[in-house]
Parts: sequence; C-alpha cells; structure tokens
Amino acid sequence: MSKHRGIRQIVRDVANYILLVVLLSSVFFFGYLQQPKEMALMILACAIGGAFLNLDKFKWFRGAGFEAQLAETVEEAYATKEELDKLLADSEMQTQELLEKIEKAKDDAIAISIAMN
Repeated sequence: MSKHRGIRQIVRDVANYILLVVLLSSVFFFGYLQQPKEMALMILACAIGGAFLNLDKFKWFRGAGFEAQLAETVEEAYATKEELDKLLADSEMQTQELLEKIEKAKDDAIAISIAMN
C-alpha cells in the first residue's frame, strides 16, 4: 500500500509541476498578446485544477453554497476500514477455533458411542 501512495505522490508532484508550467507559460503568452480575459481564465482554470489535484490535503472548504470536510472524512474511513479488517481477522480466528471444537466434540461423541457398544 505504501508503494502505491509513493507512486501517487510522484504523479501528483509531476502534475503540479506541469500545472505550474502551463499556468506561467499561458499567462505570459496571453499577456504578450495583450489578452487579459484569457489570462484570467487560464489563472482560474489552473487554480481549479490545482485544487482538485490536492483535494486530500484540504481539511475543509466552502464555495458556491457547498461545504465539505475532506481530510478528516478520509482519515475516518481508513480508520474504519482498519477496524473492520481487524474485526474480520478476529472473527475468522474465532470461527476456526469453533470449527475445531466442533470437530473434536464430534470425534469424542463417536469415540463414546463406540466404547458403549
């Protein structure tokens, strides 16, 4: 799992650098052509893209009548998944122990019935 997080981080870093290069080059390009509206649109588009690339780093945000708590929710989901995995492992062990006890009781019952005959 840590390997995938490392790869994800590398991809995110590369995407952030590409976004920065696109932002700076397009802003300078539209500034050179004296097109301030296009400059503003490129700044806005890259800012939105950067925000979506880094959603996991935000704790909460609000915009356009929408508010969300992200980092805490993701952390709680991972904690819940870990708890469920532990509970599943414990229940598997208990089930295995119960099956072993049932098998032993069955063998004991067979041995008793043979001894009585």
